[in-house]
Amino acid sequence: MRGLIVLIAMFCLAGCGTIRVTAPATPADASRVYVADFGDTARLVLPDDSDPPAYTEYGFGDWRWYAKNQTNLLYGPVALLVPTRGTLGRRNHDADPAWYLPDLGAEDVLAIDVDRALARALRTRLDEAFDAADERVHNPERGLDFATSDHDYWLFNQSSTSVAGWLDELGCETSGWTLVADFELDR
Repeated sequence: MRGLIVLIAMFCLAGCGTIRVTAPATPADASRVYVADFGDTARLVLPDDSDPPAYTEYGFGDWRWYAKNQTNLLYGPVALLVPTRGTLGRRNHDADPAWYLPDLGAEDVLAIDVDRALARALRTRLDEAFDAADERVHNPERGLDFATSDHDYWLFNQSSTSVAGWLDELGCETSGWTLVADFELDR
């Protein structure tokens, strides 16, 4: 029994860590992306190719909790421990996110320059996944549109791990793991 308690305590402490992000060498054709830390969730903001660019914010979470606000103390642990239906959240912005994300509740915003072609490819892939979903809802409390995802949500596939994976696709190197949105940019 003590071993189980120690294991659970170690697991919980590991979930309070930080995801370290090492940006790629600045490419010749760079595009600025943003990681928004909302405390309980992380989101990635990608530009489009317009001039000046418009931006789309993407997040991942549990369909019932994140998209439909069906939150309660009993469901929270279930969503983390048992794979549940995931959701991809999306919100469009016309202005540079560094200016408005704090007003929307972001506790921290990281700006990272990546290769424009990689950012375009990721944005296209995420938009295609969103558009192909079989169910969508708008959540006015979060201010995002949500679509069901082909990926399950659970402890090892939640918002922070999704954003870290997307950053890896953009040529960044990420290390660490956390249950909460805690990203730090290594300079």
